[in-house]
Amino acid sequence: MGFVLHTTNSLEAGIDGFIELRDRATGAASNFFIAVQIKATQQDFLKETLSTFEWVCTQRDLDYWLQGNAPIVLIVVRPHIEEAYWVPIKEYFRDLSNKAKRRIVFDRVRNRFDADCAPQFSRLAVPRDIGVYRGAEASVEHRVHARTAAARTDAAMCTRPPRSGVRTQKFRNEPFVPLWSS
Repeated sequence: MGFVLHTTNSLEAGIDGFIELRDRATGAASNFFIAVQIKATQQDFLKETLSTFEWVCTQRDLDYWLQGNAPIVLIVVRPHIEEAYWVPIKEYFRDLSNKAKRRIVFDRVRNRFDADCAPQFSRLAVPRDIGVYRGAEASVEHRVHARTAAARTDAAMCTRPPRSGVRTQKFRNEPFVPLWSS
């Protein structure tokens, strides 16, 4: 894959590390991260068949994973046979029936954790909007409200008189150019 895993310390609460995405051609770091929880077992998976198996999440883990703002993947591993599978937690548990069951059904082809899943990882980590990524919960109404509030703040900054001793372009009889524009 070429990505970098930054592990957390032994006091972690439900995230084992963060994968930093890198450009696959150049290796350049992107500063895009995905939180990772890794679960390893030496045993057979639950309800294992040739094409699928199941993993049951604890309610504590699920509550923790779903409350944050970062994309999270669960990677289940059987190290003794070098087998690993992954699922994007927040996407999977958007379906309320999955959330109620706390059960993940892994497809052995679609969910295999290998170099072929790199493009899917990249889609998870790319920011959806400016600022902190808050996932699909950030509604259009909220974004419009935030932009309207920002515009009101910008307008207020352009029209209020300067504080004592502060000189601005507007008050030097020069054409006004916002200081934040390029």
